[in-house]
Amino acid sequence: MAVTYEVPADYGIYTFKSGETIIMSAYMGNAPRLPNTKAALELTSKEADAHVFSSQRDGETRLDVIIAPRDDKRMRLHLFAPYSSAQRSNVAQVLAGLRACLKPSREKMICSAESAWGQQLSEFVDSTRP
Repeated sequence: MAVTYEVPADYGIYTFKSGETIIMSAYMGNAPRLPNTKAALELTSKEADAHVFSSQRDGETRLDVIIAPRDDKRMRLHLFAPYSSAQRSNVAQVLAGLRACLKPSREKMICSAESAWGQQLSEFVDSTRP
């Protein structure tokens, strides 16, 4: 699996790929596109809240995960993935490794060793995952 990062303006876009197939994308900025439905799963931690949305359309599942930091100065993260049942385990794998990171300076990034929500998010997508 590979991850790319682009900064087209005052926001960032991460793209998670397996080979040439896009598994998931993530927008980091102050204006995420929020789904207009009720969250299917809500998770909290001392640093942030996560709202997980899932919908079905044309044989695919659309997953949206909005992570809103409790600190208003930090940007929101919007992970999104339209996926088929064949891609379900890849999406779950990306979510299982999701870590909270702080960037105190341009040169430094500090990421937690464990994923606070990884197991819950991966099980939400793929209930066969441990």
